[in-house]
Amino acid sequence: MSSVPRRFVLTGLLALALAAPTVAARADTAPDARQFIKKLIDTALQVLAQTKGGSEARREQTFDNLLSQNFDMPRIARFVLGRYWTGASEAERRKFVDTYREFIIRSYASRFSEYSGETVKVMNSRPESADITIVNSEIVLNAGEPGVKISWRVHQSGGDFKIVDVDVEGISMMLSQREEFASVIQHNGGTVSGLIQAIERKLQSGDLSLNGR
Repeated sequence: MSSVPRRFVLTGLLALALAAPTVAARADTAPDARQFIKKLIDTALQVLAQTKGGSEARREQTFDNLLSQNFDMPRIARFVLGRYWTGASEAERRKFVDTYREFIIRSYASRFSEYSGETVKVMNSRPESADITIVNSEIVLNAGEPGVKISWRVHQSGGDFKIVDVDVEGISMMLSQREEFASVIQHNGGTVSGLIQAIERKLQSGDLSLNGR
């Protein structure tokens, strides 16, 4: 596997496998955000090891049940929809959040099986704003491959921490997805309903690579 695709696979594995039991943390300083990510990664790697080789249905169910505990999905959904969120009706927004959530689950749950013993080092953290902290980490690959730098954007929400974005080597996963969804919208009538229908077609077919269509 080439380095770039491998990096995104590993990040998808890690970021979306982090739907593990929420780790309690005080939401007042940057070191707490770092500790939150560290404990979350430790738990996630345990889950990956335990579920490796399990059924896809089990992986999807585990991920579905626990995703909302660690990721701010409503905030992420608004972000990836971008400017189209404002013009969408309330019904379209609700439908998109639900469809997008299923898309994420189906797209990444299968990647649990690709885990092959990689470890993660959590390094430093820095405040980006009053309620956002950036936590830096690195995936240590096998066989002497270069490590992959991962930055977690953590938002303070209701006294807890939740992840709102993951940067891979400086590339925002959420921004990349927003650009992809914008392309899908442009190819499907310029509407959020068109995007939802396109995602639903992909879910039904099992081919979850949108590729701007």
